Amino acid sequence: IMKKLLQIFLILFLCQNVILAQNINDTIFIEEVTITKYKTLNKTGLTYTKIDSIIFKNNTEQDLSTVLSAFSPIFIKNYGSGGLTSASFRGTAASHTKVFWNDINIASPMLGQVDFSLIPMFFIDDIQLFHGSSSLSQNTGALGGSVNLQNKPDWSNKFSTTIIQQLASFNTYSTFASLSVGNKKFQSKTKLFYNYSKNNYKYLNSTDPAQNWEQLQNADFQKYGFLQELHFRIKQNSFFSFVLWSQISRRNIPAIMSYKGIHRDELQDNKQTRMSLSFNKKFNKIYLKISSGYSLDKIHYFLADSTNNGVGNDQAYFIKSNTSAFMHSLNNKAKFDYKYNLKTEFAVSLFYNFYSVNTFDSASYSMNKYNANRHESKIKASFHKKINNHFSFFVLAYLNYTDKKLLPIIPSVGLEYKLFKKTDLYLKSNISRNYHLPTLNDLYWLPGGNPDLVPEIGYSGDIGLDFTKKIKNVQISSSISIYASLIDDWIIWRPSESVYWTAQNLKKVFARGIEYSFNLNGNFRKIKYQLIGNYAFTKTTNQSSLSNNDLSLGKQLIYIPLHTFNVFSNINYKHFYTNSTLSFTDQRFTTSSNLENRHILPSYYLINISVGKRFNFDKFNFELKFKVENIFNKQYQAVLYRAMPGRNYSFVVRFKFL
Repeated sequence: IMKKLLQIFLILFLCQNVILAQNINDTIFIEEVTITKYKTLNKTGLTYTKIDSIIFKNNTEQDLSTVLSAFSPIFIKNYGSGGLTSASFRGTAASHTKVFWNDINIASPMLGQVDFSLIPMFFIDDIQLFHGSSSLSQNTGALGGSVNLQNKPDWSNKFSTTIIQQLASFNTYSTFASLSVGNKKFQSKTKLFYNYSKNNYKYLNSTDPAQNWEQLQNADFQKYGFLQELHFRIKQNSFFSFVLWSQISRRNIPAIMSYKGIHRDELQDNKQTRMSLSFNKKFNKIYLKISSGYSLDKIHYFLADSTNNGVGNDQAYFIKSNTSAFMHSLNNKAKFDYKYNLKTEFAVSLFYNFYSVNTFDSASYSMNKYNANRHESKIKASFHKKINNHFSFFVLAYLNYTDKKLLPIIPSVGLEYKLFKKTDLYLKSNISRNYHLPTLNDLYWLPGGNPDLVPEIGYSGDIGLDFTKKIKNVQISSSISIYASLIDDWIIWRPSESVYWTAQNLKKVFARGIEYSFNLNGNFRKIKYQLIGNYAFTKTTNQSSLSNNDLSLGKQLIYIPLHTFNVFSNINYKHFYTNSTLSFTDQRFTTSSNLENRHILPSYYLINISVGKRFNFDKFNFELKFKVENIFNKQYQAVLYRAMPGRNYSFVVRFKFL
C-alpha cells in the first residue's frame, strides 16, 4: 500500500505544473514574469513547515494543540476537551517532540513532553515545525521533530489594543486582551487571557450495553495568564528583548466511560513562569545572538477513588494519591554566524542547560520522593555552502557532555538541488544520527526509575520535493517527503519482578512514512481564496521481541494512526469571510499486539465551519464570528474511554483600536 500511495502522490505532485500550465491558455497573452524566491542558506536541505498567518488570524482564541491537529501533519493525542494533549511527530513518542519557546526548551524535565493544551495561540507570533532530522538545525534530542514558538516585535506599531470575547457551548467563556505601544526604538506588548469551561457535554457511552447518553462530570477547567514583551532597538542592526510568561491552570479530570466506582475525585493544577532574554547584533559579516531563559513549573496532582467500606463518617479509599513537583529549567545559548559571502556560511553555537526536579508522591499508604539535577553542555558547528544556482549542501555536528558523560558526536548532512532552471522544483534530502536522553522520571522515579538507562539512539533520513509556482494571480506551493527512522534502545515501562513497573531500554522501533502538504491561494475578481492541506502516512513498528511469545513484533505502535489528513479553506468577499476545516484520523490500536478482538479506536473525521464579518473604521476595527465544530455530531474517542465533545458552537467578538 505504501508503494501505491507513493505513486499516487508523485503523480499528483508532478501534474500540478502541467495543470497550471494549461490554465495559461487564455484569450489574453502576457509576457512571462519570473518570480525569484530568496532561500536562506541555513534552511538548505531542511524539511520544515511554517504555520500560515491566516491560520493565526482565525484561531487566536484556540490552544496550540487544536491548531497543530487541524493544520499540520503532527498527530495530537487528546484526553478530552480541556485535558492533556501530547504530540506524535513522524510516529514517535510524545517525549521525542521537542518544543522551544524563544530558544527555551519548555518540555517537562520529568516527562520530557509538553501539554499543548496549555499553550494559548494568543501568546504566540510565529510557529515553525522542523521534521525529523531537520530538527538538528535547532537543537538535539528531537527524534520525531521540533516545534519552535517565537514572540516577535513589530517595529512599525505605535499603538494598538485588542479585546476578544468568546462564548461557547458547555458554559465556556474566554477573554483575551492585548495592549501594544512603541516606536522604531522601543516596543511593549502586554497580553492577558482567561478561559473557563464547565465542560459538561453529553456523550454516547460505548461501554454501556444499553448505549445510553450520559453527561460528563467533574470535567470543568480554568486557565488564565499574562505575557509581557519588551523590545529595545539599540541601533539599526542590534536589539534586546525580554519576555515574561506566567500562567495558572486548574483542571478536574473526569473518570473514563467504563468507571463503575462509588465516587472519584481527580484534579491537576499547573503553575508556570517562563522568562527569556535575548540580544541580537549584526556586524559586517557576523551575526551574534545570545539568549537565556528560565522556567519554573509547579504541578499538583490529586486522585481519590472512594469505596463503600468506610466506617461511620470516615471515608475509605481504594486509591488515594497526592503528588507535587517543582521543576526548574535554565537554558543558555550563544550563536556566532559568519557569512563569508552569499554562498558560504559558518556557524558555531554554545549551549548550557540546567534542569532540577523535586517531587513528592504519596500513593495509598506509601510515600516516595526524589530530587534530581541534570547539567547539559553542548557545542554545535555547521557549514552551509551554495555551489551554484542549482546545488547547495550543509554539514553540522554536535558534541554533547551531559551528567558527566561525553556522548558520541551527533552528525547531520543535507543537500538541496534545483532540478530545472526556470522552475522552482527542489530535491531535498538529509540524514543524521540523534540521541534522546532518558527523562528524569525514567532515571529516578520512585519506585521504578532506572539510573542505568542509556540514551535512545535515532538514525533517520528523508528525501523529498518542494515545488512553488505563481501564474497570474494564483500562487501554489507543495511538498512531499519520504522518511525513515530507526530508533535503538527505545525506553518503555513494563512490569518487573516486584509489584511495580520499571523503565528499561528494550525496544527497537522502525518509523517510516510519507508527508505531503500543499498551499494554494489566489483571487477571482473580489473573492480571495486559500486552500491548505496536509497528509501523513505513518508506519511505526516494533522490531524487537521482549519475550518468546511477544505478539507486538512487527506490529504498529499503539495510538499511532496509519493515515491522517486535514484540509483548510478560507474565502473572503469584501468584509465577509468563511472558513472550513476537514480532518481525518485513521483507526488506532490500543494494544501492542494489534489483535482485532481487542480494543480498536475507529477512524473518524471532523468538519468545522465558521463565518464572520469585519467592520473597518479609521481608528477602530470590529469583527463578529460564529463557528460550528464537529458539525455532524460525530461520537469518537482520541484516547480509549475518554469522551470527546459532539457538535458545539462558539460566538466571538473582536475589537481592535489603532
